[in-house]
Amino acid sequence: MASPDWATAATGVAAVVGLFFTGYQIWRTGRATDLRALQEFGREAREREHALVGASTELAAWKIAFNDLLNFLEIHAAALNRNLFGYGSRTVVWDKVVDLIAMLNAETGVHRHIEEAMLSEATFTEFRKFIKLNAKEIEHRRVGYLDAKKQNSDAPADAEGAAIDRAHSKRDA
Repeated sequence: MASPDWATAATGVAAVVGLFFTGYQIWRTGRATDLRALQEFGREAREREHALVGASTELAAWKIAFNDLLNFLEIHAAALNRNLFGYGSRTVVWDKVVDLIAMLNAETGVHRHIEEAMLSEATFTEFRKFIKLNAKEIEHRRVGYLDAKKQNSDAPADAEGAAIDRAHSKRDA
C-alpha cells in the first residue's frame, strides 16, 4: 500500500508545482502586456503632440490635431479612472496625462478650445473626472511649466507654445 500513497503524494506535489509555474507564467505575460501597452501609449502620445505642433500654421488643421489629442486624453483618462492599467504602466501614463493637461492649460487661449470641444455635460466625462481628481497636481505642474518656460525661452515647450500662439494669431487675422 505504500506505493499508491507515494504516487498520490507525488501527484499532489506535481500539481502544486504546476500551479506555481502557471501562476508565474501568467504574471510574466501580464508584465509583458503592461510593457506593450506602455510602449503603445508613448508612441501615440508623441504622434499626437507632433501632429499638434506640426499643424500650427493652419487653424483648421490645428483644431483637428487638438481634438484628436483631447480624444486620446479622454480614452486614457477613462482607463486611469477605472484602474485598467497594470501597476507598472499606470504611474507612467498618469504622469504623462497630467503633464499634457498642465501644458495645455498653460498655453494662451487653449483653455477656450477645450471648453469649445466639450459640447455638453456628456462630452469628455472621463477627462473632466480625471481633471477634478487630479486638479492640485495639474495646477502645480502648470505653474512649474510656466516657470520653466520663463527661465528658458529656447525650451521645446516654448516652441510648442509659440506654435499654438501662431495658430491663434492666424485665426484672429
